[in-house]
Amino acid sequence: MILFSIFTRMSEIKNIPNSKVTVVSAALKETFGTTDIAEPVLMGGGLSGSSVYKLEVAGKPYVLKIEQPNPAASGSSSLKLASDAGVAPKLYYQDAAAGITISDFIDAKPARAAYEPDELAAALAEKIRAVHAIPYGDGAGAPNLWDFVDGLIATFRQMAILNDPVFEEGFSAYARVKAAWHNDPADRVFSHNDLNPANILSDAGRLWLVDWRSAFVNNRYVDLAAAANFFIIPGEQDLIYLRTYFGQEPTNLQKAQYYLMRQVCRIIYSMLMFQVAARQKPADYKHDQQMEGVDLQYFASKMADRSIDLVSYEGQLIYGKAQMNEVIRQIRQPAFEEALKQL
Repeated sequence: MILFSIFTRMSEIKNIPNSKVTVVSAALKETFGTTDIAEPVLMGGGLSGSSVYKLEVAGKPYVLKIEQPNPAASGSSSLKLASDAGVAPKLYYQDAAAGITISDFIDAKPARAAYEPDELAAALAEKIRAVHAIPYGDGAGAPNLWDFVDGLIATFRQMAILNDPVFEEGFSAYARVKAAWHNDPADRVFSHNDLNPANILSDAGRLWLVDWRSAFVNNRYVDLAAAANFFIIPGEQDLIYLRTYFGQEPTNLQKAQYYLMRQVCRIIYSMLMFQVAARQKPADYKHDQQMEGVDLQYFASKMADRSIDLVSYEGQLIYGKAQMNEVIRQIRQPAFEEALKQL
């Protein structure tokens, strides 16, 4: 009767597919020994189509995440490795084949609100260093960074949604970085690969990293650059960030690779946003070709007045443009050529 009751309650919750009722109930039973819990509260969903719920069991909150099943999943998952290493919230249950996880609930605050800017730079660097220290074999079979970016650019060209000359300028600069890059095997480390603000939580003076679906062995500068693009102000904070991560004064080569990868990561996020936007474009829309003036400050102002968000087609298109325009601004600076010389 209890099992029937939870089935009934859960099947009536908005946005939980009926097809997930059985596997979610099994997860609750295995994790907590019961399915008699308060109704889960939908907290939100991601661009990947996942749904996140807050559970409460015996007065303690947990997070239930329902995402796309991965029937091929086997062995230790990235999420479990991160949880065991203390960089992700504690994992209680995972069935990757069914797309179900249960973890500790983090009563999160925005990282910028929880730390002073310089403190946040150091805390982020320490957390990323801990991620990169997680043992993960030799990374055989992991995607190649440059092949991945090449694929994103090729897809963008095939979609032919925007035709401003700045794109070819940016892609040409990327090709120069790729050709000159110092590929050191020691820089291939276990990586999160999507360190955006939604995946960096702060609770009680500690940072937690969530959403490990993109984790694999990658170049260390991808995580460093991706997080920096959201949180690190160029200049002294760069040095605090890199000193903390490397445990010493960064070399000229390390500073150059970090700076150049920041531009590569901007291209990655730009291309990904354009792909998502293209899928969501209303049938009667034509893509706005305007690029001039669509920078990160403009994007931030539109987010602040809530005229756009990253769930909407318009927000995704504008964010992609803003990231690419920042690439163009950076590659036209002397610092770009100086960094290339260090490689």
